[in-house]
Amino acid sequence: MQRNENRRALERTVEETRYQWGRVATACHLSGLGKTRLYELLTESRGRILTCSLRSPGAEKGARLVYLPSLLGYLENLAIEQQAEMVK
Repeated sequence: MQRNENRRALERTVEETRYQWGRVATACHLSGLGKTRLYELLTESRGRILTCSLRSPGAEKGARLVYLPSLLGYLENLAIEQQAEMVK
């Protein structure tokens, strides 16, 4: 029950905030995707899902951020395309 409430809260936050960035874990939680599949989608989307990496100069690792509206929009378009294929 708590998980559903957390998911709804995340969805409301994304809807209410026009510019919402989140870490990969947040994007996974919001979309229901696993980390591996999310990274595959980032590659497949060819830039349609916006991301950025925040890291300090000289650092090997950073924080990958995902622009959540672009991820949700990409998934929505994918669903629409698949639905259109089923109708044909």
